[in-house]
Amino acid sequence: MSPHETTKLFVYGILKKGFALDLTQRGVPFFHTAHLPEASLYRIHSGVGMRLDRDPLREGVYGEIFELENHAHSWYWLDRIEGVAHGVYDRKLVFPVTNLGDAQHRDVQAIPCWAYEHVMFPSDWYNEDRLITTGRFE
Repeated sequence: MSPHETTKLFVYGILKKGFALDLTQRGVPFFHTAHLPEASLYRIHSGVGMRLDRDPLREGVYGEIFELENHAHSWYWLDRIEGVAHGVYDRKLVFPVTNLGDAQHRDVQAIPCWAYEHVMFPSDWYNEDRLITTGRFE
C-alpha cells in the first residue's frame, strides 16, 4: 500500500479519546498514540488547530492514530465537520512517529496517516500568542 492509500487518521483535538467527538464512540478503532514533530498546535477560538511547519525549536504535536479502514463513511463526516469544502481545514498526508511493541521491544516507526491542517487564516495569524507550546490539547 502506498502512503496515499492509508486509512489511518492522526488526531490532536476533540476527536481524541475522551473528548467531545471521541472517534471510539463512533466505533472507530484506536491504533496508537503518536507525535508529529513537524507541526505546531494553535488555539482556534474555543478549539485547536494544527499547522504543518518545520520549526525544530517547537515541541511538535501529540495526538492519537485511529484506523478508518472499515469506516469509509467516516471520511465524509470528518471532511464535513472539519469544513474542508469551506477552506477551514485541509486533509494532508503526515508521518507521525509512534513507539510500537512492548516495554522491552520498542519499535519507533513513522506511520503514514491523514491529518487535518487548519488553513483558514493567513499565515501571520498563527503566532506565539496562539501557540500551544506543549503540543498537547488537554
